[in-house]
Order: sequence, then structure tokens, then C-alpha cells
Amino acid sequence: MRTRRSNRTKRYALEKYHFDDSSAGEDTSPQRHSKAEEQDANFENEAAGDDPEEVEDDEGDAAEDDDTSISESESVEVTTTPARRRAAKSALEKAPQTAPKQAVKAGKLAGGYLDIPLATQEGSHQPKTYIGPNDRAVRRHHLVSAWYGPSEERMETVQALLDRWFQWPVLPPRNPKDESTVPSKGAWLKDYAGREVTLAAAWRAKVETAMGGHPPLRGLSPAEAAPYRFSTHSMPVLVGPGASEEVLFVPGSGYALSQAGVPLDYDQSEDREPSGWMFDTGGIVTSMDWAPRLHDQTTQLLAVAVTPHADQEAHEFSDEATKTQFQSRGTVQLWEMQGDTIDTGSAMTTTLPPRLTRTLCLPHGRARRVRWNPVGGLLAVLCADGAVYVFEADGQGTEEFEELLNPVAVLFLQDEAGIDATAMSWANMNRLVLGYSDGSVALWSIFPCLLLSRHAVHHSHVVELATGFPSMPYIVAATPLGGTMRILDLEAPSYEFTEVQAINVVTQPGLLAWSDQMLGFFSIYPSARVNNTVIGFMHHANFPLFRTTFTGDSFPSCIATGKTHPFLLIGLMDGSVWCINPQVEHFNSRSDATYRLRLFQHEHRPHCLFSRDSPAGMRGASRVVQGFEVEKNRNPKNETQPATKKGKAVKRRKSTAATAENADDDEDEVLKSSDASRAALHEPLTRVTAMEWNPNDGYGCWAAAAVGSGLVRVMDLGIENKDDDE
Repeated sequence: MRTRRSNRTKRYALEKYHFDDSSAGEDTSPQRHSKAEEQDANFENEAAGDDPEEVEDDEGDAAEDDDTSISESESVEVTTTPARRRAAKSALEKAPQTAPKQAVKAGKLAGGYLDIPLATQEGSHQPKTYIGPNDRAVRRHHLVSAWYGPSEERMETVQALLDRWFQWPVLPPRNPKDESTVPSKGAWLKDYAGREVTLAAAWRAKVETAMGGHPPLRGLSPAEAAPYRFSTHSMPVLVGPGASEEVLFVPGSGYALSQAGVPLDYDQSEDREPSGWMFDTGGIVTSMDWAPRLHDQTTQLLAVAVTPHADQEAHEFSDEATKTQFQSRGTVQLWEMQGDTIDTGSAMTTTLPPRLTRTLCLPHGRARRVRWNPVGGLLAVLCADGAVYVFEADGQGTEEFEELLNPVAVLFLQDEAGIDATAMSWANMNRLVLGYSDGSVALWSIFPCLLLSRHAVHHSHVVELATGFPSMPYIVAATPLGGTMRILDLEAPSYEFTEVQAINVVTQPGLLAWSDQMLGFFSIYPSARVNNTVIGFMHHANFPLFRTTFTGDSFPSCIATGKTHPFLLIGLMDGSVWCINPQVEHFNSRSDATYRLRLFQHEHRPHCLFSRDSPAGMRGASRVVQGFEVEKNRNPKNETQPATKKGKAVKRRKSTAATAENADDDEDEVLKSSDASRAALHEPLTRVTAMEWNPNDGYGCWAAAAVGSGLVRVMDLGIENKDDDE
């Protein structure tokens, strides 16, 4: 009987494995390793010369061999091979031996771990990092359910607001047509207006009783008011659609404008109608706010904090700071505008010019921020000395210039020199939230004046903060000079903060605003990149998830959200003011286009470019252009994709599909390759410095925008309903 070849020749190599250092093992038995490697090589060579069928038989029957005994030596060889087999074997041994493939692979594995290649990213595709109900691709009713559900009452409220404003893409309607009973202000609260009036009357009575009839302000004589007066030099301004009409503006005066943007005295057309006002403050507007009215009043009051232009001119700061009166006086101007009430909808502007009723003088440093109390009457002013002064300012003045004498409350940190208040926002009629230079956020009571709580939120200067008044008054979002934007709940201060996981660098205040219609915050995109021109929305319950709303052609300088509607104003460093409906931008389908409108464009030329004896030799000259067309709102992801190389049509289709799929990925990739021309620097006095919507019912379509040259333009942006024309 012929035995199997696997039973005729068998070789065994017994190895002793050492778990010590590899170099020590080589020193102890170098000959044994060499002999074992030679025997393994002979075994492989012989296996290579066998027939494939016999090799398969050898592998299948190796476990059945019981005739072979293994000796105690390191290598044992049992030979029963016939002569012809031995001759073939000797010929193979004389041939040059090559390292087998399996031995090479084993050597590579023994050398360490194999390198795993990274996943290739073809083109501009970026892998998604989040999939869920808050994904940027989620739109329409799915997004409504994710943000405002599962409460049926909240879903009905947001649906009513969408039905009211969604069909107006760029400007608010003067008289929206809808059958819903949801109020435009305080839509998320039950009987907000009635409870506010009742509580405000009781609280105001207590404050007036505590003041004891002491006047909050005193009139100044012409000599005492001299340090607070600004320069009276006039400034030529080119206005109109083609900026062809030259008008001289004097500080403290203004004009009523027609629909063409020209003063009514200069407009000779027969069908001229008033559309707003423009007045000159004589300085740089740092902040402004409309006075709330609880009762129907046709007179609207605008408080404007103004600093001299000399503060931002080139000078030696160290030398000027040693002077005792250096920037020690602040001014707040109160401007009055008359409206014409109508039965329903927003009030119309009149032909009466704006009037500077009085100038409030504060000997506590420059006035940096002004905020009216939500129920009116009291004005909070943040001064350069780091304190906030709250006083009565809505009464009738006796003099042109009045100085603060008896404030209702003075908010400052005792025994903490060098820590100044830098930002503020009202939480309700008796609560004011302040941000400080050490990064902390504090909650103050106005009457009685008490510090209720203080929290360490940031590690650097708080540039801007906003509260969720009126629907969520104790939800506070704060933007630091450098760090991450955070949101906290002052009703539950022990909870952890929620922050946007991106390092943010913001030096410009006014870029954070609360939208009560959408229950979220609008802000500049949280990024430290210098070419950041993106404004977006963060829902209060999904704060770290940023959704792009607007991409400008220049750096943003300020934003403002409507108090009675969801429309958003964006001011840029190039002097342009834009308006957009963010509801359409975020709840519309991805395939439908969205739009935006440039309201006007301001441009300033400094006085150094003109001769001394020219009309612009003292303050320079400005130009205000309007009449721009509605344009599509741009998605930055679609603008920054690399150009597709020439190739087959199939490849081009694949690239287009990848671009569409990636349209809602991380916007930070957009900022890496965005247009560098957006980082262009403009004349500092060209920029838009502050903007505010009117919060009063019937006047919600009025908006004020201030520019660096000192001009403030008040616009009636309400448009007529189409049904009224029919």
C-alpha cells in the first residue's frame, strides 16, 4: 500500500519563546535561531515543489497522523523517502533559495503595526458630524416641530406667526392680513399687555413715592453747558436716488424726507409723501433706544448716546489721559418725532421735522449705552466710569441742557476697583442684567437697589449681552472679547452653561440680539477668522447649532431685531443697511430662493481731503444713496466651491451633487476660503454704528439707523398690503 507523502517526510521545529528583551534572547541562543530558520526554509521549499492536490491532501490529513513520534531534540527528521524523491530533493537544495512571500509578510507584521490609510476626501466634500432633528438640512414643518414642539399650544402659536409674516420676504407689512388672535408682541405669554400695564402702574407709584418729589435733573446755564456742547459746523450731504441733491446738515437739526430720500423742502414733485426723517447729532452715536409707550401716543421719543468725533481721532492717549477732564462728560440726546395714527396697522410719518427736545448731561464719563425701561419712564445709561445710572427722563424738560442730579439707582461694584460694567440689558421693569470687564454677569434690582446674583461666565471682557425679554427674561446670552459665546439661565444659576464650541473674537458691540418672534438669538458667526461676515441664528434650546441667515460684502457692525415682527436689520462697515425676513430664510425649503433688500448706502469723506475754506473743510462730506433693487440672499457655501475642472459630463454631475449635498455642512469651512475682498477697510466714519426698531404697537415698522458721520435716519419701512390696493 502506498503511503501518503505527508507520512513519509515530516519536520518539526520546536521554538522556545522568551518574553524578555529581544536583544537578550538573541545573545543567549543565536545558533538555535539560525538553525530553526534554515529548517523552516527547507520545509517551505519542499512544500513549494509539491503538487497542489497533494498539498491539499497534506493539509486535510495532517490531523490524522499518529505514526510519528517527536523526539526531545530541537529538530527531528524522519525519512522514508525513496531514491528518486531524494534525488529531486537534493536538486532543490542546491538551487538558490528565495525568501517566501509568507515569511516576508510575517517579518513586516513582526516589525510593528500596519499603517491604516486615511479616508480620502474627494473634491470639497466634508463628512457630516451630526444627523438628527436639528440638522441644517431639516426645513419647514420638521424644523418647526424640532424647535417649538411637542407642545400643541406652542406649535399653534408659531404657525400663526408664520402665516402672518412668511409671505413678506424683505419688509414688514403695515397692516398684516390674518385671522389669528395671537398678538404681535408677547405672543408666547398670556395677557402680556394687560398684566404689564397693571404691574407697571403699581411699581412706578412706589418709585415716585420713594423719590419724594426730588427732581432727577437740573437745568444748566449756558456757561455750565459749554463743556457739553458739540461743534456747530455744518456738513454737506448728497441725498436722493442718484445722490444729486446737496443738503447742509447742522448739529441739532433735521429734515422730513420724501419717498425719494430728499428733504420735503427740496422735493418739487407733486405726489411727494413723507417716509421718515434724517437729523444730525454732531458726533458719533454709540447707542440709541426708543422709549416704550404704554398708551397710544403719536409722539415717539428716541434716546441717542453721542460722543465727540475728537475721541476717535489720532492723539497721544497717554498725554491726554493725564488731564483731569479727559472724556469725563457724557451726553444723551432726546429726539422727538411726530406720527400720524390710523385706525389699523402701523402709523404714518408726518411732514413735521424732528426736534431735539433736550440734552442730558452726565459728569461720569462718556455715555456708552442707553436702554429705556421696558415700561418706559426710566432711562439706564452706562458711563465710562463703569457704573450704570437709572433715572427718570421721559418728563418735560425745562432747559436745553440738563444734568443728572438724583438718580433712582446707581449700579456699581463696591470694593472692586478696575472692574467696570461693559454691557447691559433689561430682564423686566425692575431687573437689569450687566456684563463686566472681568467676564462676570450680574443681576441687579433697581428698586430697591440690590445686587441679587453674580456669575463667572467668561474669562475676558463682556462685549455684548442680550436677554430673552419678554418671553424668557432670565435667559441671557453673552459674547466675550475672546472665548466662546455662552447662554445661561439666571433662574437656575447652578446649571451648567451652554456654549458654542468655537473660539470667538468679537471687538464690535451691537452684534447680539434676541428675537422674541423666533425665540432665539441673532449674532455674528462664532469664529476667530478675520474675514467673518456671516450673521446667523441660534435657537435658545439648541444654542450651539448655528444657522446662517445673512452673508455680507463687508464686516457687520450692528444688528437689530423687530419687537413686533421678526424682520432683521443688518448694518455693515461699508455703510450699507440691509433688511431680511429670517423666517423665510430658515423655514423655507432649500429649493426656494430667499431675498434681501439694501435700504440705503452711506459714504463719508473726511475733512482732511478738502480745503479749509470749503463747506466740507471742517467735518467732511457724506453721501446717502437709496433706491436699490431686491436681490437674492446668497448662501456662502455655493460661492466658495472650487471651480470644476474640464472633464466628462458624468464627473461634472458628480461634483454638482457633492456640492448640493455639502451645502449645509459646517460653515467654518466657508470662512477658510471666503472672498478676501470682504475684509476691505473703509473710512471709519462710513460705518453704521447703531440701529433699533420701534417697540410700540402701531409704530413697529419704524426703524432708526445711525452712521459714523453723525447722521441718524428714521425710516418708515411698512409696505401697503396688496389687498388694500385692490
